[in-house]
Amino acid sequence: GIPDGSVYALGDCASIEHPHLLKHISELFDSAPRSKNNEIPRAEFSAFVRKVAAQYPIAATHLQSLVDHFDQFDTDNSNTICMDEFTHMLEFVDNKVTALPALAQVANQEGVYLGRSLNRLAAMYASNELPATVSSELLNAAPHEIAQMEGNAIAPFTYHHRGTLAYLGRAAAADFGEGKAYKGSNLVAKYLWRSVYWSQQVSLRTRILLIMDWTKELLFGRDLSRF
Repeated sequence: GIPDGSVYALGDCASIEHPHLLKHISELFDSAPRSKNNEIPRAEFSAFVRKVAAQYPIAATHLQSLVDHFDQFDTDNSNTICMDEFTHMLEFVDNKVTALPALAQVANQEGVYLGRSLNRLAAMYASNELPATVSSELLNAAPHEIAQMEGNAIAPFTYHHRGTLAYLGRAAAADFGEGKAYKGSNLVAKYLWRSVYWSQQVSLRTRILLIMDWTKELLFGRDLSRF
């Protein structure tokens, strides 16, 4: 939403701000368990990374990879991470984080997330878990504090990739993630794509129209100009 928390939007009319962890380096480093030398020990690093990944789920994969690359960033071989080494780690993560793909499943998950988040905020205001009224002085002086209160009440958005499916004529290819894929050029490929496409429609009317169109194609073919 905008800074005062009064408008929320996701989709074509919105731009999603991706986290730049370097902006929060002091906050993150201060929240980490540190040794007497003010450095993060290897033994505590994995738990610390999991905590940060929960705060920034869009960067979780790259954050978790830091555990495997600990030695690469531990340039002085001290089995600890100092502030300079931690800076290089966050630069690595910031360079790896990219925008989510422009896919319908992304928009769908964002829409569901936004709806649930607004419902949760409404319930929390109704139960006085959040202040139902805010003084005009606070609204004018610290709009970010209001947004922060609401942000703390809502879990960050996490995208779950459910695979990608492409259909061209009588051929289709599917990527189900985790190295699982399918390629085909037969009726199985055709109806695999159609079954997924049909199941994702939001209304009964659209599903009926799709069945009618596909039935016409089955009976008369794709080229109807000669009829």
